[in-house]
Amino acid sequence: MTQTESDTAGDASSPPLLTLHWDGDQPPEPPSWCVRNLFPSGSVNLIAGESRAGKSFLGIHLGVCVAQGKPFFGFATEKGGVLYAAAEGAFTIPQRLRAAKLGMPSTTLPFTHIKEVPDLTQDEGLNLFIASGRKANELTVSRFHAMPA
Repeated sequence: MTQTESDTAGDASSPPLLTLHWDGDQPPEPPSWCVRNLFPSGSVNLIAGESRAGKSFLGIHLGVCVAQGKPFFGFATEKGGVLYAAAEGAFTIPQRLRAAKLGMPSTTLPFTHIKEVPDLTQDEGLNLFIASGRKANELTVSRFHAMPA
């Protein structure tokens, strides 16, 4: 049995364990980036700040840049679908998205948003959010033939 196998093996009555990765076993892999040097691909990110600080404008601009594969304040992006969870001010998102697209050719972006964010501290809310994100990913791929959200 290798060290990794022994680190993940349990007796027959034990639940399966996650693989343990020890320091020095493998060289570090460079991350793939959604936004170079800011947001790793496949990550979930939170923009937080004072009221009226511009969080929604920043988030929507970030989403529009990723949806188009265009730089975000000079940082290269990987083109892909965007799922924006509006924890507050959800009614303003369509207008802000329209404003962010001013001057762009008339196009629909692989950008979707959730207006009713469930309580993510509860299993039920978290599971609903994850299921909705997976559905958004599936629909983004089918509607836009785009990279997953």
